[in-house]
Amino acid sequence: MLAHSIGFLRGILVLALGMAILPGVALAQQSAPASGEYRIAVADVQALLADYNKRQQLYNQLESEVESRQREIDQLSSQIEAARQQYEQQAPNMTEAQRIERRNQIESDYLTYTAELRRNQNYIDSREEGVLREVLADIQAAIERVAIQDNYHLVLNAQPGPRGSVLYHSATIDITSRVLAVLNSAN
Repeated sequence: MLAHSIGFLRGILVLALGMAILPGVALAQQSAPASGEYRIAVADVQALLADYNKRQQLYNQLESEVESRQREIDQLSSQIEAARQQYEQQAPNMTEAQRIERRNQIESDYLTYTAELRRNQNYIDSREEGVLREVLADIQAAIERVAIQDNYHLVLNAQPGPRGSVLYHSATIDITSRVLAVLNSAN
């Protein structure tokens, strides 16, 4: 009787375990493609970044802004240098109070210059980060669009070299040029 109960319990356990596993198997079969094969593609994100027209336009605009800000910083630097040279020439003819006042003014101008330099650098860094975020979002959307259109199930980054996530791939699965065409046609 005991052996029969243990056998019965084993049967129930196997049945319960099978029931728990079967929904997962059925779900996996439902989401698998009809052919039973998955489609995989690669795209070189570095190449997309390099050749994406919008990225180039945004970086050109940012570079123009950087040059404008740099001219302002250079002008402040020139003013401070001119004030320092003037101070050195006139210092022998100044009273001690005048020398202290002029040195304090030059130091204050220099502190303003360094603060402005840091502020500009932080602004430029944040703008560059924003441009990169925007461009990467565009690239991600274009990859998804091509993957959905061509029924790819997985797209990997095919960046060349040892840092890439794919060590080898056939050129037949590379969708970089298609993604780039989608990106550049949107602009």
